[in-house]
Amino acid sequence: MPAAPTNEPLQTRSPRKAMAMNGIRIFETLEQAKAAGFVVFDRLPDGYLVRKDTGSQFALAIVKLTRDREPSKN
Repeated sequence: MPAAPTNEPLQTRSPRKAMAMNGIRIFETLEQAKAAGFVVFDRLPDGYLVRKDTGSQFALAIVKLTRDREPSKN
């Protein structure tokens, strides 16, 4: 049987734990992302969204390209 509701505030994550969360990884080249185990998931206006299957979830990252780093169209 569920516990009776109370007027006590819900416990939330401590700010310290929330701040320890990792940010999204940004690669400079598609080759770097592929070497780290990522595959292309979607094209963005200035690069690619890449993902890596970790078994239970996907890790996302961005490949941010500049004009001089655009992949060749061979």
